[in-house]
This record gives sequence, structure tokens and C-alpha cells, in this order.
Amino acid sequence: MTDIRLKILALFLAVFQPFIMMCLFGEHHSLSQYWSTAGQPLFIITNAMTSYFLFSTNQWFMPAISLLLLTAFSVDLAPATHNIFAATFFITSTFPIIRSKRFWWYIVPYVFGGLIALWHLLFGEIIVILCICFYHAHVMYYLYQLKKS
Repeated sequence: MTDIRLKILALFLAVFQPFIMMCLFGEHHSLSQYWSTAGQPLFIITNAMTSYFLFSTNQWFMPAISLLLLTAFSVDLAPATHNIFAATFFITSTFPIIRSKRFWWYIVPYVFGGLIALWHLLFGEIIVILCICFYHAHVMYYLYQLKKS
């Protein structure tokens, strides 16, 4: 599988995983709570693929390592460590988006999702994750169009 196909698959998994989890295992407080369900393999695979994607993307090393580490530390067995890495992932993801010259405006719905998370963590996480996914899809499409012309 080529690198671009793996990245597209990672994006699709990241977009649809929360909805698959909610449909199959009900609504939980946060995405990390699905670690304690039969959806654990999907949670791990999606985060591992997304981490790979982010490691191969310029300026996304800190979010990539944070996502990988939050996946490694179960919310059940190491909740404090898991939550620190989760917060680090969401905070460090803001910086490359803000630094983006063409797509900085994705930070607006991203911050909106962060505010929603204060009211309903799961919905806020989903909004923020969708913002990250759509940001990366947009950047990939833009680069594809540049190479095509």
C-alpha cells in the first residue's frame, strides 16, 4: 500500500471511528472510554495509524507522539498519564494549524470543539478530531492540486 493510500485510510478511520464506536458500543463520556469496550482494537488501530500519519507530516511530531502515548497508557490502568497525553495531543495540535499560512482558519471550529468539550467531552473531542482530519485532507488535496498543475 502506498504512503498516500495509507494516509487516506488513516483519515477515513479517524473520521468514522467515533461514530462506529457510538453505534456499536453506545455513547460514553469520551473516546478514551471505548478502550474498555470490545472496540479496543479499533481504538488502538485508528490511533496507531493516525500517529503514523502525523509522524510523516511536517510539524506534527508532538501531536503524533502524544497520540501514540495516550494510546499506550490505558484510561483504566493509568488515567492520569493517559489524560495528560490526551490534553497534550489536543493542545499541541493547535500549533501547526495556527502556523499554517493557507489553512489557519481551521483553528476557529477547532477552538469551538474545545469549548464544546467543556460541556460534553465526547462531542467536543469528535468536533476537534473532525477539524484535524478535514485540515489534513484539505492540505493533502491542495498539495495534490499543486503537483497536478
